[in-house]
Amino acid sequence: MSSQLYFVQGRRPTVAIVFALVAVQNIALNLVLIPQFSLLGAAAGTSISELLVAGSLIYLAGAMRGRLQVGRLLAGPALASAAAGVLMFLLRHSLGAAVPLGIVCYFTVLLCFERMAFPDDFSVARAVTDHIRSRLAGAPAPGEVA
Repeated sequence: MSSQLYFVQGRRPTVAIVFALVAVQNIALNLVLIPQFSLLGAAAGTSISELLVAGSLIYLAGAMRGRLQVGRLLAGPALASAAAGVLMFLLRHSLGAAVPLGIVCYFTVLLCFERMAFPDDFSVARAVTDHIRSRLAGAPAPGEVA
């Protein structure tokens, strides 16, 4: 999302610089980690690079548009991940059930938490959904004259 903010603002070079620096870091990390740890080293290097890209762009976007509320940003996904993790741990002997139920659990907990914690966000989402639904049905959007 933060990279799109830069594209919209006409600041594409910032995104390119971040990706170029992280690419150099990723290559260097892979040269060290892959010979020693094989696939796990490659996975760790990629994960670190992804975190650096996300962290850098979020930090820079915050500097451009105002500070992000990290607690608000992470609370729902952390709670949903914990709930899905517990469920999947309990169902660990049945992978066929654990994975789909874990996914359903994650999204259910996330949506319930977000609905309770940030109802204003859901009113915007509902308005957009109603608008799309009415467009697909061929009817005028709510508040629109036919």
